[in-house]
Amino acid sequence: MRLRAEILRGLGRYDEAIIDAGRYLDALGDDPDPGEQSRALFLHGTIAAEQNEFADALAYFHEARAALNEDLHANELARIYNAIAVTQVFGLNHERARPYYERALDLVRRGDNLALQSTILGNLASVVAALDDPDEAINLFERAMAIGREAGGPALWATHLANICDIQVQNTRHEQALETCPKALELLQPSAQPRVLSGLTMTIGDLHRNMGQPERALSLYQDALMLASGQVAHVEDQLLQRLADIHQELGQAEQAGSYLRRLLALRAELQERERRTTVEELEVHYQLEQREREIELLRLQGQLQASRLQQRNTWLAAMAIGLFLVTVLALVILRSHYSHANLEDALSERNQALESAIERVGELAALDSLTGLLNRRAFLAEAEKTIARAVKDGRPISLALGDLDDFKQINDRFGHPIGDQVLKAFAQRLRQALRSDDLVCRWGGEEFICLLPNVDQDQTVNLLERIQDALSAESITTAAGELKIQLTFGVAAIGIDLDQSILAADRAMYRGKQAGRNRIVAASPADYRRQSSSE
Repeated sequence: MRLRAEILRGLGRYDEAIIDAGRYLDALGDDPDPGEQSRALFLHGTIAAEQNEFADALAYFHEARAALNEDLHANELARIYNAIAVTQVFGLNHERARPYYERALDLVRRGDNLALQSTILGNLASVVAALDDPDEAINLFERAMAIGREAGGPALWATHLANICDIQVQNTRHEQALETCPKALELLQPSAQPRVLSGLTMTIGDLHRNMGQPERALSLYQDALMLASGQVAHVEDQLLQRLADIHQELGQAEQAGSYLRRLLALRAELQERERRTTVEELEVHYQLEQREREIELLRLQGQLQASRLQQRNTWLAAMAIGLFLVTVLALVILRSHYSHANLEDALSERNQALESAIERVGELAALDSLTGLLNRRAFLAEAEKTIARAVKDGRPISLALGDLDDFKQINDRFGHPIGDQVLKAFAQRLRQALRSDDLVCRWGGEEFICLLPNVDQDQTVNLLERIQDALSAESITTAAGELKIQLTFGVAAIGIDLDQSILAADRAMYRGKQAGRNRIVAASPADYRRQSSSE
């Protein structure tokens, strides 16, 4: 299953690859060998990365890294650090990628895997090139090629030659590129790797375009697009933009427009997940506004009816004075009084119903639709008030940020409906375990945040340890059977800046994840310091 998934991934057949990768992970059983478990998670991560699902890929890679021992699995860890760096490069975070490559290179040099060492050194060279040091990058690529030749892998050192071609083209070293690029393409053709071949063909197209040969460049871009379409999204994006530009330069507006439409469709597809989240948020706001408008309309209608009834009563009274005797007038007034009382009762009942509706709409807007806990917006609003009261009274207040351990594996193995059942049951247990004046919120996904007044950071750790034991002791019943859950908490004291305390708790929780999960970690003083954007 693993080998077939790797082959399918290399061919860009990701839907089939993820099925075999899942079967591979399932076949490992409940107590897998750490090395096999790490390889299974790594495989999932590589498939996610090539589909531009970078957050999921990094989660898989870090989980794979945590399963290994550095002294026993140096090569495997080097491969994982290399994959983390590659994912950062896919997301255009070259500065973040560089230390991961350097860490991977340090690990792989302890062993004798020359092919992996050549690959990582070449990847580091690509980052150095992106950080505007082409000469140093070419030097690193040449070293990687020498190691690749020693390892006996022509495709490996040919890939490095292709990267040198790219640097030469970007730095307008055309004469050198004319010699390097065709040689790299000839060596890589037998591998039939869409990602590498499409990127190299695009680079050769750039070379001819820079040399004033747009027709030749156009042909190469079209060849590269055939390789990248539906398989290498970031290369396909660049090619569509180049084809639109070159057709525009050649005065072929219709063809340029066609490629621009394909480019827009591709980018729309890649942004679909983010757009879904935005649409859901807008839909909630829209429904809330619609309900508020309906309630306001009912209020106005009630006021209008009351005004009309009042006018009618006045008119009846005036007619009675003129047409009837005092006795008849008294009867009319008495009747009007009873009618008015009944109308007031009806209006009072309607107003109460309107107030209840308003209160219910407010509750719905403040709650997470799945778990029934506070949503993020409502939690932040209530937290402001609670913190203000605690500061005024001089009382301590703390928060805890928790994350269900290995929850992604539940979704991957049993499906999201089972995952939703777990989240709902866990949220109910957490709410019951905490005090009535504690604020509990579904922070996002499988993350939960709790605000605990009148307790300091150490007291909160002690409280959560008891709660954690109780929550972990009993399985959760789902349609897929009994599932055991564990969670990791980060705990921080609340200061003036709530965001800073949440960040400190998040850092503490992340340390807990790195230390093996299923634990509670208090924030250290370093966790409260803000980090710069470069960090």
